[in-house]
Amino acid sequence: MATIGCGPNRAARPDRAIVTGTVTYQGKPVPGGIITFTGANGDTEGGMLRENGAFYVENAPVGENKVTVDPEQIKPELGSRYVKLPEKYLNPDTTDLTFKVEAGSNAAEFRLE
Repeated sequence: MATIGCGPNRAARPDRAIVTGTVTYQGKPVPGGIITFTGANGDTEGGMLRENGAFYVENAPVGENKVTVDPEQIKPELGSRYVKLPEKYLNPDTTDLTFKVEAGSNAAEFRLE
């Protein structure tokens, strides 16, 4: 008997975890973009920001992560909802956002200025 699937379920891996939360810029929700968690070994996982700034990332690398928030990648889709963020938040080499992902489920709130 064979099983059909799309590969291993990374959510079940001990080195991956769920992160949910919100992103705001100058006190207002970032209404779209991609949030990415980059672990110390370079593994990345991302998720989409909803209109209210909420996000869900299912397979973030466990451990200390650099976090980027990038609305530029989907700017045309955002239209009038697009919010330009400072360049430092777009790149893992320049971002000052970090988050320690623990095994299981995590909650995070990122307040960008």
